[in-house]
Amino acid sequence: MAEQSIVASAQESTQLTPRGLEKEKPATKGNIYTRFIDGAVSGLVSGAILQPLQVIKTSMQISPIEKPQDHHLQSKAFKKIMSHTKHKHYDLLSFKEATFLIYEREGVKGYYRGFLPSLIKNTMNSGTYFSTLYYLRLMLQKTSVMSDNWINFWSSAIARGFQSTLSNPLIVIKTRLEVLGFKEYNTLSDAVRKIILNEGYGGFFTGLKISLIRDVPFSGVFYPIYEFSKKFYSQMLSFDQRDEYGRTRALYLALISSMASITANLMSCLITHPLDIIRTRVFFQFYNKDQSQHYQSISSAILKIYEYDGLIGYFRGITPRIIRKGLGNILAWGIYEYLVDKREGVQFD
Repeated sequence: MAEQSIVASAQESTQLTPRGLEKEKPATKGNIYTRFIDGAVSGLVSGAILQPLQVIKTSMQISPIEKPQDHHLQSKAFKKIMSHTKHKHYDLLSFKEATFLIYEREGVKGYYRGFLPSLIKNTMNSGTYFSTLYYLRLMLQKTSVMSDNWINFWSSAIARGFQSTLSNPLIVIKTRLEVLGFKEYNTLSDAVRKIILNEGYGGFFTGLKISLIRDVPFSGVFYPIYEFSKKFYSQMLSFDQRDEYGRTRALYLALISSMASITANLMSCLITHPLDIIRTRVFFQFYNKDQSQHYQSISSAILKIYEYDGLIGYFRGITPRIIRKGLGNILAWGIYEYLVDKREGVQFD
């Protein structure tokens, strides 16, 4: 009994480390501002690393300004797939072809088209999303009218909708800059000036409706799957947060967060990718001379994509998107979870 009493007391006030029992530091409680900072850092890092994949995806979904004369860079597998498809878009690129064509025409710098607006967008997006998500979850949990899954769904969906609305002007600019061969904008400030001059302030919110239709379901689906997967993999790997510490704890957090991100990302990308293609083309529609990529509505876009590309058209660019979103979510959620755990978890001397 005496030993049990000592162990119980030790669990409340101290943690066992390889060097013995050490004094616990008071944990710093987080708030909406610290969550914004943690989220912004995670978005900055992931956005900077993964921009090349975003440029490749855009190059696959929108015809290059100067279309390739032949498709000598296409893989044999892609040519075989296309040979069995009734399609008209011979000028659109495969993953391999887009990757090599960017390098062939612009070198390494071509993979960083739209880098500045993309970096600002990713930093602000992640900060806004994680801080809003944190606040909404706290508020909804206090109502006690929803299950955890529904709280996760609505918190994430609303946070993503808010974030998408705020960032739409930057997304319009960075998407246009990512198109291979696009030279209308010289700088970020030049892009802002030309949009106001040529399209009015409404130009900054081109494609917002489609963004919300795409992003709200994506986030609403992603976060509940992510949280469920986190619990599932924690149990599968026998990870108990109360017993893990130091490097072992950080390793488990990174592993579980990564596995949960991959699972949630794959399912979410498959569900929302057709809308991603439509959104990308609508953003560039003002400058796009390819009339087959001009859409009046979502329904006309769906019909037009099928007419020109067949079923495969709904999934153009899905490979780099899954890779980018997967790695991006691993980095963003992994860094975010680590920073939150570092600030709010148990800390030691």
